[in-house]
Amino acid sequence: MSDYKRFVSYIYGYEQGEKRESVGFVKVNARGDECKIWVHLKRFYVHGQKPYQIYVFTQDRERLEGWPLGELESRNGALEWNGVTKTDSLMGSGFSLEESRGLYIEGAGHVFAAEWDDYPVDVERFRNVKGSARQETVEPPAEENIQVQEVVKAPVQESVPESTSTEALM
Repeated sequence: MSDYKRFVSYIYGYEQGEKRESVGFVKVNARGDECKIWVHLKRFYVHGQKPYQIYVFTQDRERLEGWPLGELESRNGALEWNGVTKTDSLMGSGFSLEESRGLYIEGAGHVFAAEWDDYPVDVERFRNVKGSARQETVEPPAEENIQVQEVVKAPVQESVPESTSTEALM
């Protein structure tokens, strides 16, 4: 079956951009136009703690562009996320499973990542391209969120001021 793809990738912790220990895994099962993703992270969630966010990412030359999948939930002493999406547009991102490179997870001051081919991930280059998985609008990053104001120019005067002679201008 050419439209069937199944794989497991390991999730690693990252400290100061360096790949550390394995802390979980992601299972991906794609059949036809449906893609099932299951994420399991060996981390305990402390009540009241901000939830861990999970993103699927693609890679271009300059950065990793992440699209939010959702929030990890505390289950049986671990953090997990399960989802079903379209294979050709993961969570409405516009890129397919084939174009994606892996997962990026952040929360409680920690960064975790899984690359489908098990290569180290340059987590310093990650950028979220959408504000939240629950939001409907795309918000640009803060440095690009510049308000444009219309500039009205005053008419230019053609005359030369009285104190300046034409000889002084030459």
